[in-house]
Amino acid sequence: MNDEVAKKLNIYKRRLEEEKILISVYTIIFIFTVVIYGFFGIPSFFKAIKSKVESVDQLGALVNLLSQKKEKLIFLEGEIIKVNPHLEKMYSVITDSPKIEEYLLSSVEAASKSGFKQKKLDVESVADDSITILSAYEGNLNQLTELIKNIESINRLTKIEEFDFSYREGVTTVKMRMIIYFAKKDI
Repeated sequence: MNDEVAKKLNIYKRRLEEEKILISVYTIIFIFTVVIYGFFGIPSFFKAIKSKVESVDQLGALVNLLSQKKEKLIFLEGEIIKVNPHLEKMYSVITDSPKIEEYLLSSVEAASKSGFKQKKLDVESVADDSITILSAYEGNLNQLTELIKNIESINRLTKIEEFDFSYREGVTTVKMRMIIYFAKKDI
């Protein structure tokens, strides 16, 4: 019986050693390996490559954005250095709060220098960076231009939004709506 088993194994071994059968077996193993790798390996490999390429593109865009911001920051730092000597002068004109009391005193002084009396000073509205006031003056018509010059010379950034005057019985009445600007120093 051992002889028969040995014969059959020998026949089987010879069949495997035949070149055609051997090529067929290796071809089947190769195809099976390619199918398994193609199904499980290649798509995930390409997905990984695609995600890494997208990440590299995003990082490139971020690098470009950061270099643009860096250039802008360098430019703005230079502008700040240029403007810095003038900031104190600007803050004397644009105060860090409305300081209506100071403006009232300056306004009364400007009116009296030009021969006018301040009759009215009302706060109309207050915004984050400005305050609108209504003021009225009485005085001599000949000194109206001096009144305006004196009001404009007050050390505050002021916009005269409305200007109205009337002359009756030797008295000139001037009414103005002015916007006085202010800003916080920590901006």
